Amino acid sequence: MEAHPEAFEELVDLALSDDPEYAWRAGWLLWSCITENDPRLIGRIKDFMEVLPAKSGPQQRELLILLSKMDIEPEIAGEVFEHCVQIWTNPTLQASLRYNAFKLMSIVAKNYPGLKTELKLLLEDDFFTGLSENVRKSVFRKMKGLEAKK
Repeated sequence: MEAHPEAFEELVDLALSDDPEYAWRAGWLLWSCITENDPRLIGRIKDFMEVLPAKSGPQQRELLILLSKMDIEPEIAGEVFEHCVQIWTNPTLQASLRYNAFKLMSIVAKNYPGLKTELKLLLEDDFFTGLSENVRKSVFRKMKGLEAKK
């Protein structure tokens, strides 16, 4: 992307696409080359959120990571949080997808403190099915850090 910044919009479109072979790779490349709250993506956050539920696990993971680098607008914060809850509570999904969903939920809850209580409810043992002990520890560290920022 450094060598061809003119291809940025094409990369965004590919990350949003239904191309099963390249969309998740485009998402990975996109989040790896943007800055926090990258101005080139501010107007596209809703686009990412609209396609997120329909994408495959790897593409969803990359889109969640990308969204975690952006400020989530109040109008869609609840929708983002709710979609992440659906991912987090589904033990059949990949651990990396579920963990990134929790990370994004904690970011949203940091900005919207009313969601902290709901997030605490998602820390029961049942929600850790299929996840490693390291993921469990990381989730509780994130939660502890979130509670410290009251």
